This record gives sequence, C-alpha cells and structure tokens, in this order.
Amino acid sequence: EKAELFYRKILELSPGHRNAMKQLITLFEKQSRYKEAIQIAESYLREYPQDREYTFRLPDLYRQMGWYEVALSEYLKISNDKNYQNDYRTFLGLGKCQFDIIRFKNGRDFEQAIYNLKRAIQLNPEIYEPDLLIGMIYKNYKKYNELAIDHWGKAYHKSKDPEKRQEIKELITEAQK
Repeated sequence: EKAELFYRKILELSPGHRNAMKQLITLFEKQSRYKEAIQIAESYLREYPQDREYTFRLPDLYRQMGWYEVALSEYLKISNDKNYQNDYRTFLGLGKCQFDIIRFKNGRDFEQAIYNLKRAIQLNPEIYEPDLLIGMIYKNYKKYNELAIDHWGKAYHKSKDPEKRQEIKELITEAQK
C-alpha cells in the first residue's frame, strides 16, 4: 500500500515519470490488478511509444487478464511493424495468445500457433517455452504424442529451472504411457 501511494504521489507531481509508471505497473501486475496495470501501461506507451519492453508488456497484460483476442490483436500490430519483425518476442507473444485461444476459447488455429512458436525458436534458440507449448498442442489437440515428446525433450534441455524441468519430465512420462 505504501509503495502504491508513493508511486501515485510521484505521478501526481510528475505525470509522465517513467520509473514511477513502470514500478506501478509491476506492482499492480504482481497483485493481479490487471485493469489498473493496463491503464498505466497504455498511458506509459503514449508517453514513451518506442519502449520495446512495454510494447510487449502491454499485450502480455491483456493476455494475463484473459483478453486473449485483444492481446493477439496487439501482437499482430507489433508483427506488422518492421522494427519488431525479427524480435522473437513478437512470435512468442503471437504463439502464446493463439495457444490460449485454443486452450480457453476452443480455438482451432493449431498450425498458425505452431508456426509462430517455431519462428520464435528460430529467432532465439535458447528459449524453452515455445517447445513446451508446441508439445502441448501436439499432445492435447493433435494427438501426436511422439512429436510432443520430441518438443518437450528440447524444452527440458533448454530450461534451467529445476521445477520447470520436473514438470516437463512428468509431461514426457505421461505421454509415453
């Protein structure tokens, strides 16, 4: 509460204060107060439209809030900007939104989600999340266990987080049954 009051006071005195806006967004996000975080992030991007981090953060806030179609629309806008066409986060964001629409909204655009996730891997081969999601699409929706296991194996080797590695290992074990 004190941190929120502090950052709000800074913004009252200096409405475009970059750091205060960022800190308030982070605070609201940690508290799952997404509408408030989105309001500040939209305001922030009006002030600082070239901020790459927040260009991606805003649609991710929409996605976390469950506004998958809005998030997807924002990522599509980003993907049309030549400054972001070779940034893996563009395609990871597209793929995550499409995966969420498949998972939560009964979407069927499996191939486009897989394409975008594979494109993210091409642009940044070190990230594990696209392989994890591709594996889930193959296992849960396309019923291709072997392809799922292959992608989860790749995700397992890329992940450095012991808990995530254990989760992936369990997915592989389950798919092998």
